[in-house]
Amino acid sequence: MREINILLAVKIILYLLDLLPSVIIGVLGGLASSWMFLKMYLSKKVPKVQISEYICCEKDEAGKNIYWFKFINTTKYPLMDVTFEPVIYQPQPDKSGSNLKRIPIPVKRNNIVHIPAECKKDGHNLHCMRISTDFDIDKEWQDDNCFINVTITARHTYSGYTKVVSKTFDNKKAITKLKFQSGNNLDVK
Repeated sequence: MREINILLAVKIILYLLDLLPSVIIGVLGGLASSWMFLKMYLSKKVPKVQISEYICCEKDEAGKNIYWFKFINTTKYPLMDVTFEPVIYQPQPDKSGSNLKRIPIPVKRNNIVHIPAECKKDGHNLHCMRISTDFDIDKEWQDDNCFINVTITARHTYSGYTKVVSKTFDNKKAITKLKFQSGNNLDVK
């Protein structure tokens, strides 16, 4: 009886040893295919945002300057949890050289829940965003050593990947009295 139990145990062990390479190959194949899916498909599903080279300036009814920034969702999918953060950086001298003083520019709407994808049937161009501020940029942007950096953070609705896009405006020539063209065009006229 004891010999039968030993023979049965040996047969079970040999069966499991025959099965083990198949299990290992199956697990490794599953991991490889998952990695390929993530790397080759989902990694391409990231937010794509373009920011205009210009900052438009116009007067409101009270004669106060209103500044406009424009950006476009160029992804084939909607974006969500979009934040828009413009900042003026001013050099500040210190004992060992200079540091940058960070002056946030308050905007009318810096958190956007949803930006749709570009759609040819959309006559309103909802994938294009214009953000305004009544903050006096001309007053704070004192000289050519200062610059404005605009940072946009967005999350892709399909993949969930987040991307940060930034644009630096190096001199005041970026500010124009012209207006943005509508739609996908980031130029002014």
